[in-house]
Amino acid sequence: VTDLVIKTRRTPAEMMKDSQSYFLTDGEWKFTNLSIIEHIEELDDGEFSVVTYVISMERRPTLYILNLILPTCALYLLDMAVLFGPSSLEEKINFQIAIILGSSMLAVILNNILPTSSNKPPVIGTH
Repeated sequence: VTDLVIKTRRTPAEMMKDSQSYFLTDGEWKFTNLSIIEHIEELDDGEFSVVTYVISMERRPTLYILNLILPTCALYLLDMAVLFGPSSLEEKINFQIAIILGSSMLAVILNNILPTSSNKPPVIGTH
């Protein structure tokens, strides 16, 4: 046998439906599209069949809003409220220390929740 032709057995719509049933997620990613491109590539040695699968996914921002933005905003709103509140200096300093500890704990928790990147550290970890 000298020729081997590669083809897909199912249509892209069927594969998309099957892929969505197998794709398990924690809610961070949404499987949006699956494309299949088939073509014959001609080289010096002969013709070769090529099948390319293009998988499109998008990240859902809900995870980041609930786990990063809302707690951070709440901590910094408390920080500003204490600065302008009618408290003694000692109470303000104690509360500021609690806010700093809360921010540090949030950074530790987010380090486990959010996906890692090998290029550079997360912005929340550098501040």
